[in-house]
Amino acid sequence: MMFSRAPREGNNWRKAEAARLCIIAALIAITMFVAAVKVSGRANHQDVVFIIFEISDIISLIASITAFLAFSSVLITPRFTEDNFLVSLPTRMHVGLFSLMLSVIAMTVSYNATIILLHGHQHIWMLVTIWGVVFIPTCFVVAPLLCLK
Repeated sequence: MMFSRAPREGNNWRKAEAARLCIIAALIAITMFVAAVKVSGRANHQDVVFIIFEISDIISLIASITAFLAFSSVLITPRFTEDNFLVSLPTRMHVGLFSLMLSVIAMTVSYNATIILLHGHQHIWMLVTIWGVVFIPTCFVVAPLLCLK
């Protein structure tokens, strides 16, 4: 059978990938928690931009914690059977990757809202430029994921 040697090699691969992605998810969660605490004390709570910041910050925090838990569940599972390599592992990895991508996108929106809160609406050309530059890497990451079947 094809899976006679694959589980051992696949087990090492999944642990390495899940550990790397778990660290990324934890860093995003820490960053978004600190951002929520720091910015909320300085801004006008009635401003629409501040509300956008808070919502995107919460979405990013929850999505990164979800990704962390999904990748941790891949790490703490002692071993997978042949059937689990076809169903359970891909499902957990897809949930983790989707949550991680959602948290990165929400973090980008939160960052842009923070820039608007700091600089106000005086230099709209600067804000549009920053928005364009920040969303370019996101588009490069999201576009291939949309093309997958």
